[in-house]
Amino acid sequence: MQVYWNNPHASAQTVTDGWLTTADLGYLDPAGYPWIVDRRSELILGGTQNVYPAEIEHILHTVPWVTDAAVVPAPHTTTGQTPVAFLQPAEPTDFDELQLIPTYIRELAGYKRPSHFIPVNQLPRNAVGRLLRRPLEQRAHEHVQDLRPRAPGSAGRSRAGGAGEVASGRGDGGELGEGTG
Repeated sequence: MQVYWNNPHASAQTVTDGWLTTADLGYLDPAGYPWIVDRRSELILGGTQNVYPAEIEHILHTVPWVTDAAVVPAPHTTTGQTPVAFLQPAEPTDFDELQLIPTYIRELAGYKRPSHFIPVNQLPRNAVGRLLRRPLEQRAHEHVQDLRPRAPGSAGRSRAGGAGEVASGRGDGGELGEGTG
């Protein structure tokens, strides 16, 4: 590829000295085969640690009642960003956060564990089935803002737990797939 058609800005960001930079992150295995791990733009920067959403999503896809999952960053006051998981349960009554954490999430290092689990009816995808992360990131940002502790006597919800506890988006079951393209 030489340039994006009618998009010089995208061309300048992606094509350098004739090379197409895809922002894919990967490695070569001992046999010399390349493996793609994730995309640089999807990397969650949690303090000094890098968190790859694909690693967390892989574990969430092993949960029997989860039909689809996505992990995106949300702002965090201490580490900069924190992973937030959106889960599409097979049935709305299947969402069981208490079973999720000790059974599946325990495999992850503490900094990789999602700080919030939000059930959704459907994850947003484009016409070819690619996950649309931007609407999820916006919703995660709003969700985390809604859970911030408020001054005594102020209106709104406050985060129920202390450090290391998980807040759930349970009860909202929002439809994210509508009108996202």
